[in-house]
Amino acid sequence: MEDEEALLTSTANPDTQIEFEDEIQDWRNLTKIKDTSLPKRGEKDYEPDGTNLQNSVLEESRNSMFDALAGDRSHVVKQHVKAIWISSQKRGLITKPKGSFLQTCGVIDSENKCWLRPEEFCYLAERGSIEPWFEDKDLAMSIEACYAYCFDNDDEIDEYHVYSYLKRHGFIVMKNEEQRIIPKLQTISPMKRVYSQLLKWINYFTLPNLITNLFGHKPYPFFQNLNFTSKKFTSYSQIYNSIKLIPFRSHSTPSTQPQPQSSSTQSKLIPTFNIWKPSPNFSKKSPPLPNFQILVQNVNKYKLPTLKQLHDLINSTNYQNKHHIDSDQSKRLKNGYGFVLIATVDYGIINIVKLSEADFGNENVWYVPGPKPQNKKNNGKNNKNQNNNNNNNNKDKNKDKKGKK
Repeated sequence: MEDEEALLTSTANPDTQIEFEDEIQDWRNLTKIKDTSLPKRGEKDYEPDGTNLQNSVLEESRNSMFDALAGDRSHVVKQHVKAIWISSQKRGLITKPKGSFLQTCGVIDSENKCWLRPEEFCYLAERGSIEPWFEDKDLAMSIEACYAYCFDNDDEIDEYHVYSYLKRHGFIVMKNEEQRIIPKLQTISPMKRVYSQLLKWINYFTLPNLITNLFGHKPYPFFQNLNFTSKKFTSYSQIYNSIKLIPFRSHSTPSTQPQPQSSSTQSKLIPTFNIWKPSPNFSKKSPPLPNFQILVQNVNKYKLPTLKQLHDLINSTNYQNKHHIDSDQSKRLKNGYGFVLIATVDYGIINIVKLSEADFGNENVWYVPGPKPQNKKNNGKNNKNQNNNNNNNNKDKNKDKKGKK
C-alpha cells in the first residue's frame, strides 16, 4: 500500500521529491510510471525464503533493471562532450573540452586538449558528463566497455569505487603521483648469520625468557629497580612513573632502534589518493596540500598493515596542518600527532578507517593535580591587613582635605 501511494503521489505531483530509505531498489517501479521523479523503494528481503512468490518478484525486478539500463543515453547538443579512449596512452582525450568538471578533472596540454585519467574517464562517463568513444572504431563505448578498457586488475577497480564514492560526496580527489618504492634484498654474510643465530640461542636460555617459553606468559621483569631497592613515594605521579614497565618511543625524539631487514621484496605502502574539501578557488595547476590522504585496500586480498608499515605510512603523508599540536590533552590523545585514512573494500562495501599515532607514554593521563588548597588562617590575616590599610588611607585623605580648608 505504501508503494502504491508513493507512485500515485509522484505521478500527481511531478515536482515533489521522495526521500529514499536504506533499502534495496525495486526496479519494477520504473515500469509503472513515466515521470522524472524517482519512486520510493520497495520492501527489503533480508534472506531468501525459497518461495515461488519471492523468486518471481526477484526475477521481475531483475528484468526491469535490465530494461532500465538498456535505455538509450541522450545528451544535450550544447553540452555534448565527446571523449575518445586512447588505448596506447591509457588516457581519455577530449578535443574540445568544456564543462564545469574541468575545474577538478583532467589535464589541459599546450594544444588545448584535455587528457583524463582512467578513473576520471569512467566516472564522467557514468554520470553522463561525457560520451565515451572508441579510438579506432566509429562507435560509442558502453559503461561495461569503459570498465574493461580503463582497469587492468581488481585493485584498480577497488580504487575507482573509492574514487567515485568520494567524488559523489563532493570532495576533490586526485591520484597520488608518488612512485612505489620496492626495497632491494639485503644479502647477509654466512658469518653474520651464524653469529645472530648464536645470540638467539643464548638469549633463549636466559632465566626470564626460559620461564616465558616454558609457561607461556611473560613474567615480571627480573631486573626492575623495585626488586632490589626500596623507595619512598610522596605523590601518585612518582608511583606511576616508577612502574613504567613497557618501553615506548617518544614522539619528540626519533627512534634509534635499527629497522628490521625484510626477507622478501615488499612494495612500500603509500597513499592512493589526495583529498581536498570542496573549494571554489581550487586550482589544478598549483593545488595546495591536501586535507586528507587515503590508502585503498581490499580486505579479502590484503592483511592489515603491520605497526612498522603504519609508522612508515604516516611519516610519508603530507597534508595540511600535519605538525600542528593541540593544546588540549584530550584532543592530542584523540587526533594524535599524525594520521592516515584507510579505505577498506569488502565486496563493494566501502569503510573508511582513521588510524592516528598518539604518545600516551609522555601524556600524564593517570593523575591530574588539582588546585592547591589555600590556608584559611592566612587568608583571614591577609583580609584583616587589607582592611586596616584601607582605613589608614581613608584617614590620611580626610586630614588632607581639612588642611586645605
